[in-house]
Amino acid sequence: MVETYRAHAKLTGLALSGAIAFATPAAAQTGIVDQVEGLGAEPGETSVEVQTIWVPEQDGEASLLTGGITFDHAIRSWIVVGTEVEYEKNDVLAVEEIAAQVKLTAIDPAEAAIGLGAQMSLGYSIDDDVLVFDAVLIAAIERERWSGAANLVFEARDGDLSRYDLRYAVRADHDLSEGLALGIEAGGELASEDARGHWIGPVLTVGDDDGGLLPEIELSAFTALNSASPDVQLRLELEWGF
Repeated sequence: MVETYRAHAKLTGLALSGAIAFATPAAAQTGIVDQVEGLGAEPGETSVEVQTIWVPEQDGEASLLTGGITFDHAIRSWIVVGTEVEYEKNDVLAVEEIAAQVKLTAIDPAEAAIGLGAQMSLGYSIDDDVLVFDAVLIAAIERERWSGAANLVFEARDGDLSRYDLRYAVRADHDLSEGLALGIEAGGELASEDARGHWIGPVLTVGDDDGGLLPEIELSAFTALNSASPDVQLRLELEWGF
């Protein structure tokens, strides 16, 4: 379950394909939800994750549609490599960033009270024409019926390591039955040159990424905890494992 949390925002799924056609041009917004990164992987497993975030028009801001697609492969249980393509819809749907990433697990949450690890990403921002870097410190817990993760995210601004955003995200999930889980997620910005938004909301997970044709589906809705985050944000995530 925790491994499904992939973190950075992402290409649309079929259930939101209609939203692409009707979303208005995006405006720069702060306080936009992303995702929570977890730990743990099966050696040799490959996963494909499609994530879409939609913020409806509100408070004078145009609607926003953003997302991406991530391909990951677990070389060992403690090292996962991948690539991610992010997009955003302005006048047209366009690729915004391409990045390579690696996730390292120092302590496996399946073998200890608390798992620890980190994810690092280096990419290229097409619009800004700069290299982008971010690092995520990850703590994770796995129990028989529930799991949780907490992230501290450092992201360089405009390719300059001396200018950065610092974000947090936390999540907990409880297995209601096989293939059905309910969770809660919160996050926000701790340090940023922009207004610092904070949000919270439920997450419903249906199915699993066990290699079948049907993906694991996550549906989540978030509300603002302060005025710097949109009142409503919706997120759809689909994940296949092979």
